[in-house]
Amino acid sequence: MQAETNVNPPRWHTWHALAAIVVVGALLRFFRLEHQSFWYDESVSARYTTYHVLDVLLGRELDLGNPPLHYALLNLWSRVFGPSDAALRSLSAVASVAGIPLVFVVARRLVGNRIGLVAAALAAISPPLVYFAQETRTYALLLALTTTSIWSLLRAEDEPDRIWPWLVYGATVFLCPYSHYFAFFFLAGQVVIVLALHRRDRKFLGRWALAVAAGAILFSAIWLPSFWAQLTTKGNLGRTVQAWYLHVIATPMVFSVGTTLLWKGTATWAHVAGAVAALAAFGTAFFAGLGALRRDRRALTVLLAWLLSPIVLPLAVSLLLFPLYNVRYALIGAPAFLIIVAAGLVHLSRRARVVVAAGVVSTSLASLALYFTTTVKDDWRSAAAWLDTQARPADIIAFDVDTGEAPYARYARGSSVHLRLVAPDKGSALAFVGTADRLDPPHDVGQAVLGAPRVWLVVSDLVDGSMGYYEALFEKRFVAGPTTRFKGIEITPYVPRQGE
Repeated sequence: MQAETNVNPPRWHTWHALAAIVVVGALLRFFRLEHQSFWYDESVSARYTTYHVLDVLLGRELDLGNPPLHYALLNLWSRVFGPSDAALRSLSAVASVAGIPLVFVVARRLVGNRIGLVAAALAAISPPLVYFAQETRTYALLLALTTTSIWSLLRAEDEPDRIWPWLVYGATVFLCPYSHYFAFFFLAGQVVIVLALHRRDRKFLGRWALAVAAGAILFSAIWLPSFWAQLTTKGNLGRTVQAWYLHVIATPMVFSVGTTLLWKGTATWAHVAGAVAALAAFGTAFFAGLGALRRDRRALTVLLAWLLSPIVLPLAVSLLLFPLYNVRYALIGAPAFLIIVAAGLVHLSRRARVVVAAGVVSTSLASLALYFTTTVKDDWRSAAAWLDTQARPADIIAFDVDTGEAPYARYARGSSVHLRLVAPDKGSALAFVGTADRLDPPHDVGQAVLGAPRVWLVVSDLVDGSMGYYEALFEKRFVAGPTTRFKGIEITPYVPRQGE
């Protein structure tokens, strides 16, 4: 099928429908924007608003494993809208709203107006897209950039003699990996697209190579030294070391209804039944979409390369080299997944379409309802407010990992000392090892801990933290009080034993 047969001029009712869809998507993305507490990654993003924006852009203030584009934009955004949770998250919400019409224009160019509107509607109510629209991280921005990249490449295919699509495409080759490193896998998928569809068109290949080279040179000139420093620091770019294979298994469900319908800690029969229904509905539409597009070589090549490159390539790295796969990063391919699902819904028989669409919409809305009405992220806002009323200035608040101290510090108003505890190396004579500053190396903090009238042990990482070591150590030297629990957090007060 030729590309031109799919680009139907939109009528006024098409634009009206798209406008209504965008409004619905915007309402969902801004609804209860401040409801969930910041977690560790969001608190890291917030910290970058305190630096000079050029230091962020050029890597002088360097994150361990992420490029700087979102941090720099957030820095500028906070200067206009302020540092509150809602203000910082609104950057992602705006980027995610912009992504809805981008899904439409890509789908329209590939498969026509009707499927484009259905795909945009699915994007508007998509639980994973709404979730990341309300998170102060780069994912919503990345989705908007990668979708723009696909759109500009399609425009360049259809109008190869016009320069502006190539300029936009070259800019996205730079901006996508400048936003997140998983974009390299996405760009590898574009190599597949271009070679599969244009390998005999030397003129097109030359222009494409020039645009890619321009983006690559810009990325190298600005960021390559910082990227190399991150890449050669052991452990920086590894992700989900303990459970990356679970992320692989969960990928179909997460692409469909996100993590709020079923995830660790929510595996009740009702949640499992909802997840099964979602997989059945989305799966039926997805495979129907593949069947409907099987004769459209261009659309099928673009959509499958877009969908599979951020899944298959990092999975291969995880299997052969080191753990890397994380489903939230793989969601770069979510717009392609939704376009294929939309094609399936449009091409199903009328009766099947009603049943499958009902399953897709109802499970999506159920997942969104759970997200908006329950505490999904670790509740550091409530934990900090409670500790402010309990801890005295002379007390010490000790964390089993720094991923707990950082979001706690965002909300805490008390003056108690914070310590990050780490389990000492084997054979070390030090009993209490930790640091009061993220930039300081761990050292002996035993004198401070044993000299405090009370220590509050805050546990938030039941797998990778040092909880087991320190719980045993505190029981030898202290008397434990009752444990208070918040979502993802346990707080236990310890008072030194008499005579210690």
